[in-house]
Amino acid sequence: MTTKHRTASGLIWRAQQIERKSPEGHRSTVKFADIRQAPESGLFAAEVAAQDPDIQAVSMDLESDVDFTGIESLPQLSEILVYGCRRVLPYSGAPAGTLSLKRLRLPYTSGVTEHLIASPPLHQVEVEGGTLDMLQDLSGSTRKVKLRRVKSASRHTDWGMLGQVEEFEIVQSGKIEVQPPRDNWPEFVEFSLVSSIPGLVQASKIKPFRRVAFNGFRAMDPTASIWDLQADYVWIGFTSSPPKWLVEAWDHRPKDWADVFHLPEHRLLPGSEDQHWDEED
Repeated sequence: MTTKHRTASGLIWRAQQIERKSPEGHRSTVKFADIRQAPESGLFAAEVAAQDPDIQAVSMDLESDVDFTGIESLPQLSEILVYGCRRVLPYSGAPAGTLSLKRLRLPYTSGVTEHLIASPPLHQVEVEGGTLDMLQDLSGSTRKVKLRRVKSASRHTDWGMLGQVEEFEIVQSGKIEVQPPRDNWPEFVEFSLVSSIPGLVQASKIKPFRRVAFNGFRAMDPTASIWDLQADYVWIGFTSSPPKWLVEAWDHRPKDWADVFHLPEHRLLPGSEDQHWDEED
């Protein structure tokens, strides 16, 4: 059932119940507010709360500004999903500890992103833009992190506390200077469509990876060998052909390379067909 709302300020939104199935197979119903048009001010929370204070999730894909002021007036709000907007306006509302956010997706906005990702119950974060300095503000409850078009950290020499994170992904980004976490790497780390990742091998020697995957990155650190990477499991993915850096490094692989490294078979990588795959791979 969908209920449409339009207010005098110009806010247009619809409330709808969406059924979900968790990875464990449990079904639940979430009450969404789909913001179709925001007023010039970008404000939406107070008016949504006045008409339906039980909203649990807010989603929007707009061409206008967005202002999160007043989201604390939605006591059940656990998800904010911003798929598009002109910009997120400065927000310094309720302390992060008073919010019940569990899932967050938004474009990076200095001060706003750091404030929201510190929300204690937060489980899943997806941010586009910004720098890896934001990891210093990550909530200790976060389990999944996806950062798109992010830049290297500029103010810190580590990536903060990541040991509690289960899945950590950096995608569609340029050069990423890899730094070790302060505690441990997440259970699974993935770099996809990243131009280069200098510092990767050195960071792994300080804090070894558990499971790490590389898909579609163009350049390896010229000062280190990929075969020196410290990890329990490494996946190197590519589509039609292996990257040049891998072809050049192939003849220098150790005899036991397949104990840790896994990749698609390819004629430019003679011997790659000799890998033994476990069922869990």
